[in-house]
Amino acid sequence: MTGMISLVGAGPGDCELLTVKGQRRLKEADVVVYDRLVNRELLSLVNPNCELIYVGKEPQYHPVPQDQIADILIEKAQKNQKIVRLKGGDPYVFGRGGEEGAALLEQGISFEVVPGITSAIGGLAYAGIPITHRYVAGSFHVITAHRGKEGLDIDWPVIAKLSGTLVFLMGVSELATISQELQANGKAESTPIALVHWATRSKQQTVVGDLTNICQKVAEAKITSPSLIVVGEVITLRDTLNVFESRSLFGKQLLMPMTAHQRLAHRLTDEGASVVTYPSAQRVETQWELPKISDKELVFTDAKSWSAFIKKWYDKGNDIRNLPQGISGVGHHTCQALAQSGIQLKQSGLSLSELRLTNEMIIFGSDREEKISEQANIPLIKTHIRVYDQRIKAELTEVSAICLPHSQAAEDLLHYYQLSELENLPIITMGEQTASVLKEQGLMVYQTSEPSFDAIINKIQEVLL
Repeated sequence: MTGMISLVGAGPGDCELLTVKGQRRLKEADVVVYDRLVNRELLSLVNPNCELIYVGKEPQYHPVPQDQIADILIEKAQKNQKIVRLKGGDPYVFGRGGEEGAALLEQGISFEVVPGITSAIGGLAYAGIPITHRYVAGSFHVITAHRGKEGLDIDWPVIAKLSGTLVFLMGVSELATISQELQANGKAESTPIALVHWATRSKQQTVVGDLTNICQKVAEAKITSPSLIVVGEVITLRDTLNVFESRSLFGKQLLMPMTAHQRLAHRLTDEGASVVTYPSAQRVETQWELPKISDKELVFTDAKSWSAFIKKWYDKGNDIRNLPQGISGVGHHTCQALAQSGIQLKQSGLSLSELRLTNEMIIFGSDREEKISEQANIPLIKTHIRVYDQRIKAELTEVSAICLPHSQAAEDLLHYYQLSELENLPIITMGEQTASVLKEQGLMVYQTSEPSFDAIINKIQEVLL
């Protein structure tokens, strides 16, 4: 029996343009084989044990040949694994998905196609260019400008006479040939032409010209691959429809921790920013014994330690009413979890270092609290330990600022990145405890006036704009 292979289209770049089915397949995958133009943030959807295999191709540089990619898929499928072949755009729009599918069928391996939004449509939309318009273009034609062994296989006399929108993919290096051939075969010199670089991402850049001056404009703007080339009168609608590039945080890439709810990330992307992430530490449960607590004050440092404790407390046949009177919580989320269980707190909302620590305490938490526990000579019960996934942290080369909603996010940040990588980046924090963790390291910290998403957005605009 062989595994199942899903050829999944990742869309043009914006992570939220991935289909619901594509998202489900990534979450279920044992192996993900992905390309260069796939947004790496999509890899945050996979489970911690998923194998990630990069097979990206650069222009004129294919480190993993196409035949070898097919061999990888076949090998993994023969191990009865769930495999996602993650491709930019749509697998069947110049994505060689058809070739890979045929190679799998030859080996008796089943596969499915999960279509994606092609950049030829979605990328243009983000640049304010509709691929069709009732009064401007009644058709569109998508053409690969990738040069094969025989050169560009394009029937220029036919293409030049088409009245609809022309979209050329993989054609930046052939821009001069495209503009020259269209003019030589009848297109007017004044025909609008545009290039959209890194479409749908915060670093999207659009250059507009005509067939006579586009090469000069692209050279001046230093536009390279990956870029879409679009030809036609629909480009004139960009002045009216260009809403994505006009948002307040467009062009800004923000780093933040991965979170389950992503409410803040969604607010930031709605303002035009691109969000990249680093993983929050995975909290792995440990083996521990319930200590004698009758005369002790209990301190819980996070909601997970409380849930682990109360489960073990009940498993021993105890009643919640038999807990000691002195129970304290560290941080807002921990105190909220304790309050939901009906616990009246002795100390609440403070950081562990701000609590009045005594020898009559027992701390429940993770290896995060080891240093304070040792300094204060207070026993620590580690209900879980932190485990970090180094595979999918974002690079910082294009990050404009960092947003940290809580202190654990700050500590995780310091684990993943060197201080030298962070020292020139503004860091927006939502709370004194979070800010203090970073200020101790001499980093550039900007604290919001209140703990709200609106305050974070206002502070980012204040710092970056």
